[in-house]
Amino acid sequence: MVNNDYPVIFLEGIIESTSGYLSEIAINRISYDDPNSKILVQAIYTKCPKLKYLKLEFKNNNILELEKLLINCQYLDGLFIIGIFGFDWYRCFEILTRSSPINLFKFKFNYSTHIGCLKLFFDDWKVKCPDRPMKLQLIDEKRRPISEENKNLIETYKAEGIIKKFSNHLYNEDFEWL
Repeated sequence: MVNNDYPVIFLEGIIESTSGYLSEIAINRISYDDPNSKILVQAIYTKCPKLKYLKLEFKNNNILELEKLLINCQYLDGLFIIGIFGFDWYRCFEILTRSSPINLFKFKFNYSTHIGCLKLFFDDWKVKCPDRPMKLQLIDEKRRPISEENKNLIETYKAEGIIKKFSNHLYNEDFEWL
């Protein structure tokens, strides 16, 4: 299922009518002030237990639902998180490290992420998920390069085996990892 700008209530209805057969969901935009964004995430984790790939905007008002999604969607293999307007990446990365299902190690993030957040995420991943080196893409839709500081940080964790592959572009599909 792919969305480019439908109301959340409409998307929730579609998800609920699929009887758990959706394996990929890409929702590119949700109205920022839509109070139903939490309901959408709830519909996904209750109605799509076999979900393998998810692209979704997360906001601070629905970030706690991410943990429930990770717990209920145990087949999740790839996750593309778009953090919007002052998104709490610290909390997001803490939840990912603590609750990611065993198959999840492919991540895409829009990279307004702060280097301190990334470092904590990599350090936590190293301790809690050492057997799952991640495939990581940091994406800037304006195609700006990542900072030298972030590049160096990522290279350090690649050398340690925490990051298996890294790229910082959006030239491939939502659910294709290099």
